[in-house]
Amino acid sequence: MITEYNKYINRSCVSFDFDGVLHLSTVGDTIHPKNYTEWKTWIPSTKIHRILRSEHKAGNKIVVISARCPWACDGKDEVVLDTYEILNDFFKKYHLPVDDIILTCDHPKIEHLIRLKCIRHYDDNYKMEYELEDTNIEFVYVYKDNIVKRIKNG
Repeated sequence: MITEYNKYINRSCVSFDFDGVLHLSTVGDTIHPKNYTEWKTWIPSTKIHRILRSEHKAGNKIVVISARCPWACDGKDEVVLDTYEILNDFFKKYHLPVDDIILTCDHPKIEHLIRLKCIRHYDDNYKMEYELEDTNIEFVYVYKDNIVKRIKNG
């Protein structure tokens, strides 16, 4: 008999970067967000949201892996805000079925991707292509709400 817990234990993991992938509010042609806290002003990546929902519907565990830190300053009164809460509010507004959030605080994402046994990673940082080339993780390069390139590694 399969329990509710065991039903999902063997799901494949698919990961998404946050800034520039799940929202488009970045500074010019950089991968940096225009702001870190005002999630209601961020422009959603509707095409990538559909892909995320499709990955989830296919039975994959969805993890967002961001270079953000667990805290963020609001830029006005320098109030420190919880990044997990900010991202979760964004996910709720757009009905994104995210199972987990990992914030690396500008440390490499690869160790988390390997530990989670991710099969695919969506990112707007083209350098991830080179970080993932010796792994079995497919890299999906995203630019401005479009998939530019898919690289199957391994």
